[in-house]
This record gives sequence, structure tokens and C-alpha cells, in this order.
Amino acid sequence: MKLNFWIVLMMIGTALDPLDDEAGIATQVGQAVGHAGHVQAMAFVEIFAPVLLVGGVLTLVGAIRHKGAALANLAGVLALISAVVYPAIGLIHLIEAAFVRAGTDASVTTSIADQFDSLAGPLPALFLLQPLMYLAMVVLAWRSGLLPKASLVLGAAFIACLVVAHDGPVGWASLLLGAAWTAWAAWALVRRGDTN
Repeated sequence: MKLNFWIVLMMIGTALDPLDDEAGIATQVGQAVGHAGHVQAMAFVEIFAPVLLVGGVLTLVGAIRHKGAALANLAGVLALISAVVYPAIGLIHLIEAAFVRAGTDASVTTSIADQFDSLAGPLPALFLLQPLMYLAMVVLAWRSGLLPKASLVLGAAFIACLVVAHDGPVGWASLLLGAAWTAWAAWALVRRGDTN
């Protein structure tokens, strides 16, 4: 299922990420020095992987929407919003990588990345809506009978880790829990015959 590939790509992006996502742009530019190739590869993951996210979410909610059209619609809309946010973040990372590779002064690179970030307006803040998308999918998968009640615990743990951090051990725990939940959902869809 596409969601499984989305999680795998996010793992690859996380493994390539030399930046502290909680740090400011100036700190990230400093961290990017000597790692421009990693930042560029991570940016490509952020730009192209959302296609899998949208496809995966729409496949899952399309197969189980009969038990909650409102939740299915919410998950689909939030997936589309995420598909806009990730590429915006990826573009910021591409800008950082390009200026670092060009040897541009760190203060200039930081200023340009800051301007891009401010011009993006609320886009990065929309990233915070993603846990709601996963919550809608977890509840809908349970309500539809696709997954048992125990899946709510796994889904809640995944979402809790996602809310807490995107970096470090908690970020990796989120990805692993997300991989387990999406694999469970994919297996359930295959067993039901919904393999779109």
C-alpha cells in the first residue's frame, strides 16, 4: 500500500537529515555546511513523497468510508494539505543546500531562507494538522471493522510520538509505529480484497 512506501520514504529522509528541525534557520544553515548532498536528497523526499501520502490515504479511506464519510473526508482533505506543506519545506531545504554548495555567506543564506519561510506564511503551521489526519484514519479503520480495537493503541502511540517530536528517538519511534500501523492496515485491506 502507498502509505507503507510513504513511511519508508520518510525513514530515508529522516536518516539523511543532518538538520535539527527544532533549531532556527541560522543553526540549520550551519548544520547544512558539509552536508548539502544530504539536505538536497532529503528535500527531494519532502517534495515527491507526498504523492504517496495522498494516494495511500485516499486508498485507505476510500475502502472504508462506508462507516464514516465525515472522517474519511477529513482525512482526505488533511492529506491534500500535507501534500502542499511537505514540498514547501523541501523547497526551503533545497534553497539552503544550493546556497551552502555555492559557498554563499551563512548570513546571506540564512536571510534568504528566513525570507522564504516568512513568505510561505501559514504553510509550515499547516504541518501541525497532520496528526488529525492520522487520528481520523485510525478511528475510521477501527469503526469500519478493518482493524480491531487493539489498533487504536498502536495508532494512538504513533500519533503521540508524531506530536512530540520529528527528530531523534521519538521521531524514529513515530516512524516505526506508523510503519507498523500502516502495514497492519495494508494487510487487512489485502485480506479483504481492497488492494487498489
